[in-house]
Amino acid sequence: MQDRIALWCAAQRRLLQAERLGKSQSLTVSFRGAVDQMENTHCGITVVTFSLSKGSAQKCNLLKERSPVNVVPIDTEGRVRKRAKPLSGTVRSKGADSVTISFKGSFSQISLSVDENVEISPVENEITFKRLFHTLDTVEKAVAEGDLMARPLFMFRLMFREPGGDDLPNITSLGDLSPPTLSSEPAIPLNASQKRAVQAALDAAEFHLIHGPPGTGKTSTICEIVRCSLQSGKRILLCAPSNCAVDNALLKIIHSHCVPKGIELLRFGDSERMDDQLSAFSLHQLVHNRDGYDLIKQVEKEITRAEKKQHYREKTALLTEKKRRLSNLRRTCLAGANLVACTLNSAGHPQLDKEMFDLCIIDEASQALAVESCIAIAKARKVILVGDPMQLPPVTLSNQSELEISLMETLVAKHAFNGKHFTHLDVQYRMHEAISRWSSGEFYDGKIRTDPSIESLLLSDMDGIQETYETAQPIMFCDTSDYGFREYTDGGGRSKMNMGEVDIAVAHITRLLAAGVPAADIGVITPYSAQAAHISRGLAELGIEGGKVEVNTVDAFQGREKLVVVLSLVRNNDTHDIGFLGERRRLNVAMTRARRHLLVIGDVHTASFSAFMQRLWDFVEENAAFVDLG
Repeated sequence: MQDRIALWCAAQRRLLQAERLGKSQSLTVSFRGAVDQMENTHCGITVVTFSLSKGSAQKCNLLKERSPVNVVPIDTEGRVRKRAKPLSGTVRSKGADSVTISFKGSFSQISLSVDENVEISPVENEITFKRLFHTLDTVEKAVAEGDLMARPLFMFRLMFREPGGDDLPNITSLGDLSPPTLSSEPAIPLNASQKRAVQAALDAAEFHLIHGPPGTGKTSTICEIVRCSLQSGKRILLCAPSNCAVDNALLKIIHSHCVPKGIELLRFGDSERMDDQLSAFSLHQLVHNRDGYDLIKQVEKEITRAEKKQHYREKTALLTEKKRRLSNLRRTCLAGANLVACTLNSAGHPQLDKEMFDLCIIDEASQALAVESCIAIAKARKVILVGDPMQLPPVTLSNQSELEISLMETLVAKHAFNGKHFTHLDVQYRMHEAISRWSSGEFYDGKIRTDPSIESLLLSDMDGIQETYETAQPIMFCDTSDYGFREYTDGGGRSKMNMGEVDIAVAHITRLLAAGVPAADIGVITPYSAQAAHISRGLAELGIEGGKVEVNTVDAFQGREKLVVVLSLVRNNDTHDIGFLGERRRLNVAMTRARRHLLVIGDVHTASFSAFMQRLWDFVEENAAFVDLG
């Protein structure tokens, strides 16, 4: 086993080095704009909205939400102001011609003013890669020392163990298992497959896999596992690959009342990268609320006094004292937290080095790099992986397929597990049955059932929404083959767009809004960021706020849903080049975000040479209502 682990680590190191290079090369673009508005939030965060110049707005799609940026003041000629220092911030949201960024500190500390011109530049978070490489170093050290039972090698004992005698249970065989009896009534109503998953996860000695196709209640299942584990005195590390996924899971746990009284929660990580609703559970806020923080404030007053009197030796001693007291309070808060939630990479933060947990739950595990998963797994006695290998893999820039193989995909595909290690969730609660049908048949052997309570619900069934041709249809399809809508490459040569599809999407949304569909319940999904930017601008030109109708790429919608989804596929060419459309898992995500209404816009002719896409066309032609372009 040592040789296989060593080879795996060497391969991962090469792949990560190439990924880091690819990421660095992608960060050469910058954006110009001006400060539009500023506001202070709690937890010492200032939120600033910048209006972007016309040229920068056209490439705004290259800015990623919750990604780090540097902002520096510039003069009217675009030159950096004298003595101006870059401000480190995090992208919170984007509009058609604006971007909102959060900064640590107050107005005076960040030194920006309304109407001030700035340059915004994406930056690489070098710490991310340092932690990944450090994890590989730790694994290689354990291998060199021959300690195969070391906790960092637990993941590899799962990956490389010899196959057993039983096959991985298939979807059809799981229906024969009787639902378990849980120790108490669930906080959230669960179906039979969810109850099996909870019981199996609680009974597992070291690990369990929960396979959750779209809309099957993965997060509800996690909530019940967390509730039962906390009730039995277990300490839990809840992780996911992204801040957004961590926040979604933790908010569901809190809102579902799955945390017993007296249990302390900690949302670990940078405050400006977490949901505002969770700032009260950040380490920063918990430290401020702790007994003993008043002594730190007293030390701060002494520091100010010493500085005024120029007693620099005394000031240095006081700063050391403040640092020591803060460190002690942070350790106390960490040690007292029964449920710690953070990204997989943040689990490698030095402040968590000595923390151990009874259980580690990894949500969206199929989107996590295998090395990232190893960081969190090494901190717990048992691990539960929750995800779906049929949805998006880890997001990479270097297009290296080996790096996109998650730990969950490896364990599901390679191992001969029996039923006690693997549970499949089989009832979906998100979509109209017609919307769910294609995904169930194409990816899940037709075994996903739709709960009767939502299987036939339409937009027109909702209060305040008129019955129109559009609102009475669960699926609509617009074939652009005969209309000459050609795809184009954006100015930077990085992405694709199709202006004909932009017009169709905007017109359809306009009709839905007129029928009473709330803008915030409409989402537009496209595989290409340039197309997303043009649709946002098209909506803005009609006075429809882009921030209300969400327009984004497939990747940004993973794990989320909307009442209405408009899917713009973009590709239209004579060479039958379908690009991203050939990625089955990406299209599975795109087709399963809508709850009651889905419009698919695409060119049948371009994609007809793909057997996969032809099956999709056959489905929509049989099940969808058609959009007539006149």
